[in-house]
Amino acid sequence: MDLEEQKHMLNQFRQLIEISQRRGVWMANEMEHIGSTYNNVESILSGIEAFEEGERQKQKKSEKPKEKVKDNKSPKLKIVKKKEETNTSQMQNKN
Repeated sequence: MDLEEQKHMLNQFRQLIEISQRRGVWMANEMEHIGSTYNNVESILSGIEAFEEGERQKQKKSEKPKEKVKDNKSPKLKIVKKKEETNTSQMQNKN
């Protein structure tokens, strides 16, 4: 039985105690033992909740945002001649 199933079962047991107490199922001399059992169930459920919260916090800490790795390669620059310069140099070569 995993932790979720145990938690669900304990919650149902707690509700059973609460409902039966409201309906007057327990005799007065039994209430002390029923109350003690109820308190134990509450304590266990609180411990489970604390454990689950701790696990969530650990998981959040372990999920660090990925850092972008910069590429150290510099971009290649293209030398582009303007049309005018090209036309002018071609005309000079013809003369």
